[in-house]
Amino acid sequence: MKKIIASVAALAVALTSCQTNAVEDESRQENSCARGDAQSCALLGDFHERDKTKTGRHDYAKAVEFYGKACALNEYAACADAARIHSFFRVDADSGKR
Repeated sequence: MKKIIASVAALAVALTSCQTNAVEDESRQENSCARGDAQSCALLGDFHERDKTKTGRHDYAKAVEFYGKACALNEYAACADAARIHSFFRVDADSGKR
């Protein structure tokens, strides 16, 4: 029983640490994207699509925005991701409306 409690406690600490690292990673990716790193922009699109951001919720308009930036920087998989979200959710990156 003590091993189970210790394992659960260790898992809780690890999850908290992962959450902190994700926020730090998001900030680093934002800086890199702003400097023109297409992969960082695409990763930010993924963060927003899959609710891995600081807010902890999906933001499809932001996902389309970042995928669009990555697409403009020749990250072609991001073009497909932006198109997929736009067509499925009818999200416009400029207005954020569905």
